Amino acid sequence: NRKQYLLSNSQFHFAIYSCCNSPIFMQQIQSLWARIGPYLSIYFAEGGDIAAAMKLHEGMYAALCRRDKKRIAELVRKDLEATGKFIISRMKQ
Repeated sequence: NRKQYLLSNSQFHFAIYSCCNSPIFMQQIQSLWARIGPYLSIYFAEGGDIAAAMKLHEGMYAALCRRDKKRIAELVRKDLEATGKFIISRMKQ
């Protein structure tokens, strides 16, 4: 269920981002998320690699459980970069 995945994905990411305890950061993230949301829907509608995203998310969860901040940051960056590459390619079209 693509719609449920997108909702769960945003909830998961926002749970991670909320750990920074910075209202200003969260406002910026919410603004950016609102702008990229439509592209995420397109990404998954066009066969985006949910399996790869889930693997990264599983790694993020494991790193959270271990309180491994460096690993969490690395995996979040990889996840966002993969999605960002798709969004940039779509914007160029």
